[in-house]
Amino acid sequence: MTKKKEKIWYKQWWAIPAFVIVAIFFVYLMSGGLNSDTNTTHPQQDNSQVTLRNSNAEYIGNFIGLSQDNSLEFRFSLYDNSKKYTSADGTGTLKIVSSDGETVYQGNINVKKEEFGTYTLTLTQEDFMAYAWKIPLSYIKKSTSSSGTAYLSFSTKDAQFETLDTSIWGLPTYSQEELEQMNEANFNGISVDQTKSYGDFQVSVDKVGFFTPLVSYGDKQEYFRVDLEAKNIGSDPEYFAPSGMVILDNQGNQYETEYGGSLDTYSQIYPGVTKKGYVLFKEIPKNSQNIKLVFQLGYDSNYKQYTWQYNIPLSS
Repeated sequence: MTKKKEKIWYKQWWAIPAFVIVAIFFVYLMSGGLNSDTNTTHPQQDNSQVTLRNSNAEYIGNFIGLSQDNSLEFRFSLYDNSKKYTSADGTGTLKIVSSDGETVYQGNINVKKEEFGTYTLTLTQEDFMAYAWKIPLSYIKKSTSSSGTAYLSFSTKDAQFETLDTSIWGLPTYSQEELEQMNEANFNGISVDQTKSYGDFQVSVDKVGFFTPLVSYGDKQEYFRVDLEAKNIGSDPEYFAPSGMVILDNQGNQYETEYGGSLDTYSQIYPGVTKKGYVLFKEIPKNSQNIKLVFQLGYDSNYKQYTWQYNIPLSS
């Protein structure tokens, strides 16, 4: 009587693909796949139809914001009546205000108690429970400051907690090119259109006006801006280097130039070339009616400097 040969399971045709599927599922579990909602990215959500479960949370704290490569991560903790860590369902609103006072983000979060995780403090190695979520930098509006303050309002079914705030860094900012474009678009100067020619140069005053440029560092300041064009009308390269440039107002005051203008006031200009830009001055009184722009540039045949003077009315 012939015995049937017993088949070994791992030699069956279905064993290899089944093993691969089990292995993939195991890797998924080990990588935290079933916990993907914790420490996740939350776009703005509607809190109006969220069903919340009862909770024993009575206090809130540990609110921090951490800057990462392409996002900001936020965390906060809840505590019960004994000041022990706990978790709870809840809804919240996060608002971020940059240091220049602009609201750059506002969004809602829907929190489930199962999404709280355990974290470790770097300095003390103390474990703590917290809810964490990330906001991509692409969701945050650019501003002139990379720092600011985040405000968190949070409530559960049983409690409305005090608003928390924390300082944050790493907010997206405008590039220098973007700032320059915005500054040009925001400048509403008075048209002057005065042109004078002496020696090898022709210099035009195009516009003047009060100017508060956006900056990526320091405080914003108001200046008086003068837009100029300088053209070499001679036959040889010459240095455009005006000296003693000041503004005189009708009240007997003199104002010097300030650092930060876009016109290079010491550069070689070739024949036929025009350079444009602006010069900044200390802020003049807003009630000034007439000003004079005065500077020296170039020499006559007796080697005496040319004095350039533009009489500019500021009121109609």
